[in-house]
Amino acid sequence: MSSDPVYDALMRRAGMILARREHGAQELRMKLSRPRPREEPPPDETVEEVIERLTELGLVNDQALLARLLEEKYNEKCHDERGRWSVYQALRRRGFRHGDVRAAMRDFAECDIEIECDI
Repeated sequence: MSSDPVYDALMRRAGMILARREHGAQELRMKLSRPRPREEPPPDETVEEVIERLTELGLVNDQALLARLLEEKYNEKCHDERGRWSVYQALRRRGFRHGDVRAAMRDFAECDIEIECDI
């Protein structure tokens, strides 16, 4: 364990969050950055240290999560352009970057998916 109580508290909090369901780095970063009631927001550097450590441990893996979610959602909704757009939006809401989602969708579907976006 670290001697930094903020780091330790964030690691425990991240463990509780990840115990409920898998999260991507950005989604977890947003949750950990939110201050708890009657507490100051944690330093960004400490949040990044926690994310980095969880990634090293394999508890946060954006590429694997993106592939798993895409397979789940794509099989469920991607039979038309509107369905692909809803999958794209769902993955973006989970914190994945535009380029990563677009590339993963193109690779997964092995077809030309055009998603126009000003991101």
